[in-house]
Amino acid sequence: MAKLDGKFLRGVIGPVIMKKSGNKQLVVAKKKRGSIKQSVATKKASDTFGMASGLSGRIRTALKEESIIAGDSSVHPRLTSTLNQMLSKCRDPISREFSFKGDSFHGLVAFDFNATKRLTDKLPGQLLVDLTDGVLKVGFPDTGEARVLKFVKGSSACKMTFSLVLFRLAEGLVSRKVQRHSLMVEKEAFNLNGLSFVFDVPKGCLAVLSVTMEYYHRKHPLANSSLNVGGICYAELLPGEYEEGSKFLWAAHELYFEMAGG
Repeated sequence: MAKLDGKFLRGVIGPVIMKKSGNKQLVVAKKKRGSIKQSVATKKASDTFGMASGLSGRIRTALKEESIIAGDSSVHPRLTSTLNQMLSKCRDPISREFSFKGDSFHGLVAFDFNATKRLTDKLPGQLLVDLTDGVLKVGFPDTGEARVLKFVKGSSACKMTFSLVLFRLAEGLVSRKVQRHSLMVEKEAFNLNGLSFVFDVPKGCLAVLSVTMEYYHRKHPLANSSLNVGGICYAELLPGEYEEGSKFLWAAHELYFEMAGG
């Protein structure tokens, strides 16, 4: 079992060993012992881990701009570990088919792109997320005291970006375009009350929404990426079947999840 040591993982996860080398995360395959063959259970577990790693890679590729902002090289192993736990719970040990529910991916919520800096510590209050009739709305309440950002030393502005990526798990498809909304918040006590953005979300898709905060000095991003934060604030598998002919464009990523009853 692997444990989080700072922003690195140490220990065993399925067929690999997580190690730390300087400021890098190493993933090393476990050595086989003599001619002992893997048990059926071990092979199945490693297969699920491989799918978790694959999905982690596809999420990171889609949200490359967002994860790079946080400047943390441990995103992939940490995200893989999180996904492996969720996928293992949703997979039948005999048929190897997946049975996902709407909340099956809720474990992604509050996943930080920087292991040592939490997004929630920088946000001025909890985000409100609502999904109604295929429209996802995210933002801050318009009531209560003014919500203002905390700025880091040397910064004069902060770029907040809300990004949504969609997956059709059974078909091995990812949205070709990431929906993004950005706002440059100036330091002068900008009130975020009532701020909201909307995204279109079709039926039968896994929707993953992230938020990043990138600090600027005037018009230039600060060179120290460790000051920036980002993370996943929403992950939901929408009920129903995707309606072909919709306006969404898709790209194949060749990672298919066989669904029970599919």
